[in-house]
Amino acid sequence: MPRKREKIKPAPLKPGVCPKCGAENLENAKFCNNCGAWLKRTIKVGFEELITLHMLAALYSLLSAAFNSLIQATSLLWELYLAAGALGIYCAYALNAGMIKRWTKFVSLAMIAVGLAGTTLMFIIGLRLKGAVGPGWVIFLVTAWKLWQNRYNL
Repeated sequence: MPRKREKIKPAPLKPGVCPKCGAENLENAKFCNNCGAWLKRTIKVGFEELITLHMLAALYSLLSAAFNSLIQATSLLWELYLAAGALGIYCAYALNAGMIKRWTKFVSLAMIAVGLAGTTLMFIIGLRLKGAVGPGWVIFLVTAWKLWQNRYNL
């Protein structure tokens, strides 16, 4: 029986090591000091949780907009939940792709603000209907807390 060849995985490069020439650079360098090649930024520790929270917030918002009849009946709520979902997906993508820029923080803040606004309106409307409060506050507030913890890394 023939043996299967094992795929050899290259060792991951340290931050700041050029994938083209292997020269060591500063950890936050964008281009290699030796050959000028673009250095890909890696996700910093702690962003994995923030990415997961953004995806959870987006999933919650989009599923609520799709299946909650109270949200569908109120056009403002529907638009807020769709906007929070779209912004959450974009933030998770940007953080996962390493597009860690200052505006990513502001888009994330916008997602949290829009999500909390929609959840607060849902709560106010829900008081008249004796209920109708979801886990949105917890999701958006935990996301805001993790964003606060990582505010200097963005």
